[in-house]
Amino acid sequence: MSSSTSSHASPQGPDGWARRIDIKEYTGGCHCKKYRFDFSHPAFENGETKVMSCNCSICNQHGLLNMYVLHAMRRF
Repeated sequence: MSSSTSSHASPQGPDGWARRIDIKEYTGGCHCKKYRFDFSHPAFENGETKVMSCNCSICNQHGLLNMYVLHAMRRF
């Protein structure tokens, strides 16, 4: 997952986004890289979002992490 940072207020969005927070742009997709998408999300570095570590050989080999992104937040 790659990211870029932009800091702004989010007047609308999922619960808890109404306060002033850092929003980052991330890129995600499937293992085969056929499907890629971008999404905006509060920065994961703040520790408030649960990100899972997968135990499959592909994720372990590349240091990938998993999370579920709401459909409305994705841009293909």
